[in-house]
Amino acid sequence: MSVSDPARIVALAVSRGARRELMLANLTDAASVVEIRGMSAAAGISVMDARSWRDGAVTSDAWRPASWRKPGLCVALDAYAIVRVIESS
Repeated sequence: MSVSDPARIVALAVSRGARRELMLANLTDAASVVEIRGMSAAAGISVMDARSWRDGAVTSDAWRPASWRKPGLCVALDAYAIVRVIESS
């Protein structure tokens, strides 16, 4: 795993058997689009950001479903947002 700009985006990847999980965090106050390589487009993706944090106070789950941006496997991260990608084979 490599991050082209580690001052802006940090990543953590974990493998457990057939399950792979990737978490990315935007460290800046500006939105960013990140391209993810090596994961399937069928992977589940969710995000925690300011909006989901408010909703999570009511539902006790701050993760909200997200979708891939086209082209490629790109995801939009708002300021200080975290994205979680889970792939099971």
